[in-house]
Amino acid sequence: MSVMLEKRDISKGPGILIPPPVYYTLVFIAGLVIQKMIPIVNPVLRSNLLTITGIVLLILAGSVGALALWQFLKTGNTVILHKRAKSLQTTGIYSITRNPMYVGLSLAYLAVTFLAGNWWHIMLLPFLILFVHRFIILREEDYLKREFGIHYEEYCKQVRRWL
Repeated sequence: MSVMLEKRDISKGPGILIPPPVYYTLVFIAGLVIQKMIPIVNPVLRSNLLTITGIVLLILAGSVGALALWQFLKTGNTVILHKRAKSLQTTGIYSITRNPMYVGLSLAYLAVTFLAGNWWHIMLLPFLILFVHRFIILREEDYLKREFGIHYEEYCKQVRRWL
Protein backbone atom coordinates (compact mmCIF):
# COMPACT_ATOMS: atom_id res chain seq x y z
CA MET A 1 0.00 0.00 0.00
CA SER A 2 1.17 3.50 -0.64
CA VAL A 3 -0.56 6.72 0.30
CA MET A 4 -0.78 9.07 -2.64
CA LEU A 5 -0.60 12.81 -2.17
CA GLU A 6 -3.77 14.74 -2.70
CA LYS A 7 -2.36 18.24 -2.28
CA ARG A 8 0.11 19.38 -4.92
CA ASP A 9 1.52 22.54 -3.40
CA ILE A 10 2.62 21.43 0.08
CA SER A 11 6.38 21.38 -0.43
CA LYS A 12 9.25 20.47 -2.67
CA GLY A 13 10.77 17.72 -0.53
CA PRO A 14 12.90 17.63 2.58
CA GLY A 15 15.41 20.04 1.02
CA ILE A 16 18.48 17.85 1.26
CA LEU A 17 20.70 19.00 -1.57
CA ILE A 18 23.74 16.73 -1.17
CA PRO A 19 22.90 13.08 -1.85
CA PRO A 20 23.50 10.93 1.27
CA PRO A 21 25.91 8.51 -0.50
CA VAL A 22 28.28 11.48 -0.83
CA TYR A 23 28.58 11.68 2.98
CA TYR A 24 29.34 7.96 3.25
CA THR A 25 32.00 8.32 0.56
CA LEU A 26 33.58 11.41 2.16
CA VAL A 27 33.80 9.74 5.57
CA PHE A 28 35.31 6.65 3.98
CA ILE A 29 37.92 8.79 2.21
CA ALA A 30 38.59 10.60 5.51
CA GLY A 31 39.28 7.20 7.10
CA LEU A 32 41.82 6.43 4.38
CA VAL A 33 43.53 9.80 4.86
CA ILE A 34 43.65 9.42 8.65
CA GLN A 35 45.07 5.90 8.27
CA LYS A 36 47.89 7.35 6.16
CA MET A 37 48.59 10.04 8.77
CA ILE A 38 48.06 7.96 11.92
CA PRO A 39 48.27 4.30 10.93
CA ILE A 40 46.64 1.65 13.08
CA VAL A 41 47.99 -1.75 12.15
CA ASN A 42 46.05 -4.64 13.58
CA PRO A 43 45.78 -8.08 11.99
CA VAL A 44 42.23 -8.59 13.31
CA LEU A 45 40.74 -6.64 10.39
CA ARG A 46 42.88 -8.60 7.92
CA SER A 47 41.38 -12.02 8.67
CA ASN A 48 39.69 -14.30 6.16
CA LEU A 49 36.59 -14.36 8.37
CA LEU A 50 36.18 -10.58 8.14
CA THR A 51 36.84 -10.66 4.41
CA ILE A 52 34.04 -13.20 3.99
CA THR A 53 31.85 -11.16 6.34
CA GLY A 54 32.56 -8.08 4.24
CA ILE A 55 31.52 -9.88 1.06
CA VAL A 56 28.31 -11.16 2.68
CA LEU A 57 27.52 -7.68 4.03
CA LEU A 58 28.15 -6.16 0.60
CA ILE A 59 25.69 -8.60 -0.98
CA LEU A 60 23.16 -7.85 1.78
CA ALA A 61 23.66 -4.10 1.36
CA GLY A 62 23.17 -4.36 -2.39
CA SER A 63 20.01 -6.40 -1.89
CA VAL A 64 18.52 -3.96 0.62
CA GLY A 65 19.38 -0.99 -1.58
CA ALA A 66 18.02 -2.67 -4.71
CA LEU A 67 14.74 -3.54 -2.97
CA ALA A 68 14.36 0.05 -1.79
CA LEU A 69 15.09 1.48 -5.24
CA TRP A 70 12.76 -1.04 -6.87
CA GLN A 71 9.97 0.07 -4.53
CA PHE A 72 10.53 3.68 -5.59
CA LEU A 73 10.54 2.76 -9.29
CA LYS A 74 7.34 0.74 -8.95
CA THR A 75 5.52 3.66 -7.36
CA GLY A 76 7.00 6.34 -9.61
CA ASN A 77 8.60 8.08 -6.66
CA THR A 78 11.91 9.91 -6.58
CA VAL A 79 15.04 9.31 -4.53
CA ILE A 80 16.17 12.89 -5.13
CA LEU A 81 15.80 14.57 -1.76
CA HIS A 82 15.10 18.06 -2.96
CA LYS A 83 12.10 16.86 -4.93
CA ARG A 84 8.65 16.17 -3.62
CA ALA A 85 7.53 12.63 -2.73
CA LYS A 86 4.62 11.32 -4.77
CA SER A 87 3.69 8.62 -2.30
CA LEU A 88 4.53 7.22 1.10
CA GLN A 89 6.42 3.93 0.89
CA THR A 90 5.05 1.43 3.42
CA THR A 91 5.26 -1.99 1.77
CA GLY A 92 8.03 -4.36 0.77
CA ILE A 93 11.34 -3.51 2.42
CA TYR A 94 9.67 -0.40 3.86
CA SER A 95 7.53 -2.64 6.06
CA ILE A 96 10.74 -3.77 7.81
CA THR A 97 12.61 -0.47 8.08
CA ARG A 98 11.63 3.12 7.38
CA ASN A 99 15.11 3.82 6.02
CA PRO A 100 16.28 0.85 3.94
CA MET A 101 18.52 3.04 1.78
CA TYR A 102 20.46 4.24 4.83
CA VAL A 103 20.57 0.73 6.24
CA GLY A 104 21.97 -0.41 2.88
CA LEU A 105 24.51 2.42 2.73
CA SER A 106 25.63 1.73 6.31
CA LEU A 107 25.98 -1.99 5.61
CA ALA A 108 27.95 -1.23 2.43
CA TYR A 109 30.24 1.13 4.38
CA LEU A 110 30.84 -1.56 7.01
CA ALA A 111 31.39 -4.21 4.32
CA VAL A 112 34.00 -2.14 2.51
CA THR A 113 35.56 -1.33 5.89
CA PHE A 114 36.03 -5.06 6.54
CA LEU A 115 37.46 -5.52 3.06
CA ALA A 116 39.81 -2.54 3.44
CA GLY A 117 40.84 -3.53 6.96
CA ASN A 118 40.93 0.01 8.34
CA TRP A 119 40.16 0.65 12.03
CA TRP A 120 39.60 4.35 11.37
CA HIS A 121 36.58 3.51 9.26
CA ILE A 122 35.08 1.61 12.17
CA MET A 123 35.78 4.49 14.55
CA LEU A 124 34.21 7.01 12.14
CA LEU A 125 31.06 4.94 11.51
CA PRO A 126 29.17 5.99 14.68
CA PHE A 127 29.77 9.67 13.82
CA LEU A 128 28.56 9.05 10.27
CA ILE A 129 25.41 7.31 11.54
CA LEU A 130 24.74 10.16 13.99
CA PHE A 131 25.24 12.73 11.23
CA VAL A 132 22.90 10.91 8.85
CA HIS A 133 20.33 10.51 11.61
CA ARG A 134 20.44 14.14 12.74
CA PHE A 135 20.85 16.02 9.48
CA ILE A 136 19.15 13.76 6.96
CA ILE A 137 16.71 11.27 8.49
CA LEU A 138 15.14 13.70 10.99
CA ARG A 139 14.69 16.27 8.21
CA GLU A 140 13.09 13.65 6.00
CA GLU A 141 10.79 12.61 8.84
CA ASP A 142 9.70 16.20 9.48
CA TYR A 143 8.96 16.56 5.79
CA LEU A 144 7.01 13.27 5.63
CA LYS A 145 4.96 14.27 8.70
CA ARG A 146 4.00 17.52 6.99
CA GLU A 147 3.36 15.83 3.68
CA PHE A 148 1.49 12.69 4.77
CA GLY A 149 0.28 13.60 8.27
CA ILE A 150 -1.50 10.88 10.20
CA HIS A 151 -0.63 8.24 7.58
CA TYR A 152 3.07 8.76 8.25
CA GLU A 153 2.60 8.91 12.01
CA GLU A 154 0.74 5.58 11.98
CA TYR A 155 3.44 4.08 9.79
CA CYS A 156 6.10 5.26 12.27
CA LYS A 157 4.28 3.47 15.08
CA GLN A 158 4.41 0.20 13.15
CA VAL A 159 7.87 0.26 11.55
CA ARG A 160 11.24 1.04 13.16
CA ARG A 161 13.48 3.80 11.91
CA TRP A 162 16.51 1.55 11.32
CA LEU A 163 15.90 -2.14 12.07
